[in-house]
Amino acid sequence: MGDRKKSFEERINEIPGLRERFEAILTIAEAEGNELKKADDAEQKTIDELRKLGNEVLHAWARRN
Repeated sequence: MGDRKKSFEERINEIPGLRERFEAILTIAEAEGNELKKADDAEQKTIDELRKLGNEVLHAWARRN
């Protein structure tokens, strides 16, 4: 690949689990769907997704080390 840095898109595509988590977080931020009626619901969903994101990061790190 030489000196060219990979784009965010290229990097995230190499770790599908991370892409899935970021997409879930974006869905919350964009307020898509009607399941999250209250801020408390959105907050809890965000916390759940961030925990899953942390888990994916650690698994990706472990596979590379």
